[in-house]
Amino acid sequence: MVDTYFQLLKKAELNGHCAVVPEIWSEASDHIHSVSFGKCLVEGITVSFHKQQSEVWLSEGVWAELGLPFETCMSIAVVNGCLRIGPLVGILSEGFQPDASSYAAFFEGYLSAGKEEGCLPFLFSCRNIQYDRRKINGWFLREKEWMQCEVPVPDVVYNKLPDRKTEQSKPYKKALAWMREKGKTALFNPSFFDKGTVHQQLVQDSDCQSYLPETHFNPTLENFIEMTDKYPELFVKPSEGSLGKGVVCITKRPTGFYCRKQHKDSVSAHTYHSAERLYSSLFGSAPTLLQQGIDLVEIRGRRTDFRFHTNKNSAGQWEVSAAAVKICGESVVTTHTGNGGEVISFSEYCGSQAAGLSLVKEIGKAALLLSRSLDKRLPGPIGEIGFDFGLDKQGRIWLFEANAKPGRGIFDHPLLTSQKERTVRLPFQYALYLSGFTSSKNRRDKWLIHAKKEQEAEK
Repeated sequence: MVDTYFQLLKKAELNGHCAVVPEIWSEASDHIHSVSFGKCLVEGITVSFHKQQSEVWLSEGVWAELGLPFETCMSIAVVNGCLRIGPLVGILSEGFQPDASSYAAFFEGYLSAGKEEGCLPFLFSCRNIQYDRRKINGWFLREKEWMQCEVPVPDVVYNKLPDRKTEQSKPYKKALAWMREKGKTALFNPSFFDKGTVHQQLVQDSDCQSYLPETHFNPTLENFIEMTDKYPELFVKPSEGSLGKGVVCITKRPTGFYCRKQHKDSVSAHTYHSAERLYSSLFGSAPTLLQQGIDLVEIRGRRTDFRFHTNKNSAGQWEVSAAAVKICGESVVTTHTGNGGEVISFSEYCGSQAAGLSLVKEIGKAALLLSRSLDKRLPGPIGEIGFDFGLDKQGRIWLFEANAKPGRGIFDHPLLTSQKERTVRLPFQYALYLSGFTSSKNRRDKWLIHAKKEQEAEK
C-alpha cells in the first residue's frame, strides 16, 4: 500500500486504458490493475512509471469513464492493486446558490476545509441526483470559483440538510434511502435527533443515567402533577424543537404556576392557578417533553450552561472538538444567542486558562461517554453531536440536549475560532476513515472487497 497527495492530470497523448504513476510505486507489492473514483471502478488498466514524483497521469479514456471533474491535487492510494483516487465527498444540503450570500460563504468554508484535509468535496441537493445513471451534478469550489460538474456517486455523503421539514420531505427521503441502498455510499449523520428518543435510549445506559434530569415524554396529568409537587421549576420542550423556540419555563409560586414561553423573537408570560388548566394548555397532540428544572450556576444573576461539540476523527474515534459557555439573556427562557444569550470562553468563565481547561476536561468526559452511548443506540453512522450541559450549584453535570446537526455560530467568539475550524475539518477526517483513505489496512481492504461486489452486482 502506497499513498499520498498528488497532482492528477489528464494526458491526451496516452492511448487506451492506461495510467502513469511515480516510479516509487514500482516497488509496490501488488500489480496495479484497476482505478477508482467515488463509487466508479474501472478495471483492466495498464500502468507505466515516470520520474515526476508528485504527478499521476491518466489517459482520456480512463478519465472519462471515471467521471473526473477537473485536474487537481487529490489523495491517491494503491490498495491491493487498485489505484484509488479521492475520496469524493458529497455534502447533501438544500437552498444553495453560487452567489455572494452568507449561505454560499458558509459552504465555501466547508469545501475549503475538506480540500485541505485531502478530500474532494462538493455540494448537492436531491435535484442534482441522476438516479438512472448513478451520477450527481454537484457544485465544486475551484480556485475560489463555483462550478458545476457531473461526478459518480461519492465515497461518502455528509448529511447537512438544514431542517427536519426538508429532511422528511418525499424527495429527500427518496434521496437518503437511495444513497444508502442503491448508491452503496457511506452516509453519516442520517437524521435529526428526537429529544424523546435520545432520552429513552440514554436512560437505558446505567453509565449515562446520572447526567439525565427526570424527564417524561408526553406526560399524563398524573405525571405532571407529581412533577409540580416534586420540583420548584420545570421545563416543557417540543420533542423536535430547535433554537429554544417553544420552550416553556414553569415556576411554582404561592399564587399559582408562572409560565414563560420562548417564541422566535419574544417571551410571553402567564399565570395559571391550577395544574389541570396548565396541563391542558401545554400538552396536546405534538410530541412534548416535561423535564426537571436545575438550579444552575449563574453569572451576573443569569443562568449559564455549556455547549460541547464532539466529532469522530480519522481513526473513527470520538473527540471533543469545541466547548463554550452560554449565558442566558435578560428576561428570556434559554441561553440561545438568537434570544439575547451571550457566549464566552471557559477561561473567561473560570478566571484562568488552567481552571477553564480543567472544567472542559471534566464535562468533556461526560460528552464522550454520551457520544459513544448514542452512537451505539441510534441509527448511524453518526459523525458529530452538539451537547448542551448544565452545572448545578453543587457541581453536578446535567445533560439538557443532544443535537445531530449542531450549529457552529456560537464559536464565532474571538477566543473560539480555532475550535470552530476544527469542528469543520473533522467531518472530512471522518470521511477519510469511512472511505478507507486512512492508515488502517483493514479499512482499505474492506473498501476494495465492497467495490468489487457492487460492480459484479451491476453486471
